[in-house]
Amino acid sequence: MNSFPFEVNGRRFRFDQSHSINTGYKLIFWSWKNSTLTYQPVGDYGDSLYINKSQIQFHTTDQKEPTSECFRHCEPGQFRQIKGSQLCCYDCTDCPENTFWSTEDSSSCTRCPQHQWAPARSTRCHDRGHRYLFWNEPLTVALLLLMSLTASLSGGAAALFYKNLDTPLVQVSGGKRSLFALFSLLLLSLSCCLYIGKPSDQLCAMQQMVYALCLNGCFSTFFIKSLEIALVTEFPRCAPTFLRWVTQRRAWLLVALCLLTQSLFCFFYLRLGPDYSASDYVSLPTEVLLVCHTRSWVAFALVHGYNGCLALVCLLCTFMVQTVGKTYNIARGITFAVLSYFIIWIFFVAFFATLKTVLRSVTQIGTVLTTSLGILGTYYIPKCYIILFKPDLNTVDYFQNSIKEEPEKDSQ
Repeated sequence: MNSFPFEVNGRRFRFDQSHSINTGYKLIFWSWKNSTLTYQPVGDYGDSLYINKSQIQFHTTDQKEPTSECFRHCEPGQFRQIKGSQLCCYDCTDCPENTFWSTEDSSSCTRCPQHQWAPARSTRCHDRGHRYLFWNEPLTVALLLLMSLTASLSGGAAALFYKNLDTPLVQVSGGKRSLFALFSLLLLSLSCCLYIGKPSDQLCAMQQMVYALCLNGCFSTFFIKSLEIALVTEFPRCAPTFLRWVTQRRAWLLVALCLLTQSLFCFFYLRLGPDYSASDYVSLPTEVLLVCHTRSWVAFALVHGYNGCLALVCLLCTFMVQTVGKTYNIARGITFAVLSYFIIWIFFVAFFATLKTVLRSVTQIGTVLTTSLGILGTYYIPKCYIILFKPDLNTVDYFQNSIKEEPEKDSQ
């Protein structure tokens, strides 16, 4: 009887393994109306499934068929975010930035390699471009124009000083040592080119050393002139003994000693840890930022701290020198030049230590140019103005009243 088929009213039946007869199923729709539940047949299942969709009234706002959250396919760039404990129910969520959709119906997104990036809801990764201060971008062109202006002012001032080398103003300002200082400022301005273009380990190491050496060439002449002023104004009894070391040919020995000392600090900078080229994958979302990274702040302080010490000595030697009447005070120009250097470096260190973008190179170029312009504007440009437009002030009598010693005759 378990396997024997039989027929009733034209329908064939057979017992299954559980000894029951499968006569089919009716599909019942639970319909709620006015808090009343009714059971409405909407189809059946026998040999096949039949559903009368017109009899189904969904409980949605527009009575349309709701979207199933189970077993649906996510769009490209989306992954399955499981809802609750049922693996079949999930939300399709966009892949976040720097991840991509790797396989269909994946439950997670794959992170891009470090050298690549991807936008949100991406199906693949893209190669990152390199970012640094390019030669052809507008900001670089503006900086190069400012560099040209600064270099032209340095060269023009040097030419004017050379033409009027034997005049009292140029001699009091340092004579041929002023030409050396202006040449150092010219090289300092041109060193801005080291900060433009794709950085390398060699360029990064050269940037700090060239800046320090060029600036030291200028500050060494200020240092000698400041010592001369301090001896004459503050230590007049000792002046005859020590003035010969800061005037005439012997003054060049002090210049060479300052440059040699700065060169030794540059050597220690190279030994302790010079700046190097580094790739920053974090600061920019779609590009690799190439920057010069500071390996050792101790080495950075050594290579620049010596110039700071020279500037401080110059400030202490010239700050308290008083102006005689309305005459020109040679110490005032050194004081303002050194003060401008300190003010610029206060802002530079604050920006340099925090910036992580291409503006780091812009900050360094701005520091180089503003330092050069500050020294030119406070010390050399006023003297050029006197030479060109106030020749009556460029006399021996005028400068003998300005300082207490005879104008230095630099016979180098």
